[in-house]
Amino acid sequence: MNLSEHLTLEEIEHSYTALRRGIGNKLPEEMLPCWGEIAERIFETIRYYFDAPIFVTSGYRSINLNQEIGGKLTSHHLGQCLIEGVPKFCAALDLWRPNPDERFAIFDIARSNLNLPYWQLIWEKGTEEAPDWIHVSYVQGVNPRQQIIPYRGV
Repeated sequence: MNLSEHLTLEEIEHSYTALRRGIGNKLPEEMLPCWGEIAERIFETIRYYFDAPIFVTSGYRSINLNQEIGGKLTSHHLGQCLIEGVPKFCAALDLWRPNPDERFAIFDIARSNLNLPYWQLIWEKGTEEAPDWIHVSYVQGVNPRQQIIPYRGV
């Protein structure tokens, strides 16, 4: 099932860890609209400007998968979050390309596009020149925080 022109539900549910360990990782149907919004409003915009395929290394995570990989209980990959104490649907994608310069370009495109309604944009690990991957999250039904967390010398 396509969430947008270039992103499928299967891609955001896919996890090698879940497959290896027999952990279910199916997105609950009620969360589907939020994941469709991150696909259309954020992923497709970045992909349009990047003008090449972008890989999602982590999308939706069931609570069991998130626990297994040591993810935070507040992770937007879980599809639900609290914003100012109010439950909201949310979504997060970890984006990747094989070339470090391409990963930098993806981060730079997202950071430079002020119209992207992301909650957080994170330069994940890596070096000063390029992240290992780019985390971008979205919260449905709220004004985007547009918090950018750049390279931190990890």
